[in-house]
Amino acid sequence: MTPSGQIRRMTMDDLDGVMHIEESSFPAPWSRYAFEYDLIHNPHANYFIFIQDEMIVGYAGLWSFETIGHIVNMAVLDEYRHKDIAKKLLVHTMEYGRANGVKRFTLEVRASNEPAINLYRSHGFVDVGIRPRYYQDNCEDALIMWTPGREGEVSFS
Repeated sequence: MTPSGQIRRMTMDDLDGVMHIEESSFPAPWSRYAFEYDLIHNPHANYFIFIQDEMIVGYAGLWSFETIGHIVNMAVLDEYRHKDIAKKLLVHTMEYGRANGVKRFTLEVRASNEPAINLYRSHGFVDVGIRPRYYQDNCEDALIMWTPGREGEVSFS
C-alpha cells in the first residue's frame, strides 16, 4: 500500500509529534533538547516529517557535510509501518541531500534491524563495517552503511 500524505521540513511546532514517535520507537530515544538544538543551532541538520491522517507519523534527519550526508535518524509510528512511509522519507531525504551537493550517504543501523537494513540496501547502501556495542541500551552492534562513490566503490575521503 502506498501512503498518501505529505513530507515537509520539521519545525519546532512539530516536536511533540516527533517526540511521541521517538519515544515509542527507541529504547534510548533522543532528547527533545537534541532535536531543538539541531533545529535552532545546527546548520548541517535537516529534518523532515511525514504527515498522514492529519498527524505526524514519521520523520527523518540528515546532517550534511559538504559532499557527505549522514542520515542520523528515521522512525515511523508502529501502526503506520509496512506502508512505505520509511521508504518515502528515505527517498525524500536523499533527494534533498543530492539537490544540496551530497554525493554519498552514510548511516548506522542496529545489526538486528533487518527491515531497515533491507530498506537501506534497496536504496544503494552497502555494509562497510561494524561499530561494536554502539547502542547504549543493550550494547548491540551497529552496522555502518554507505552509498557507493565512483564505480561502485565506497570512499571515505
